[in-house]
Amino acid sequence: MKKLEKMYDRFYDLRDKEEDEEAEKYYKNILLKHYGTNAKCPHCYNYLLKSDLREYTYLCILCDENFYKGEER
Repeated sequence: MKKLEKMYDRFYDLRDKEEDEEAEKYYKNILLKHYGTNAKCPHCYNYLLKSDLREYTYLCILCDENFYKGEER
């Protein structure tokens, strides 16, 4: 899970700085490829990732919100 946490951190750092859109897209695609699910966010309808937190099942990287199983679309 450390690798996943580092990738999330890198993605959020790039998103917050808004400097390198290509790098942000690259990390988002890697995260979706390796940790993506078929579930969609109930807010923005983006595909959810497996959450890096044990308490939650899913994570939306666009909304930066975690969800329990059953909350997804």
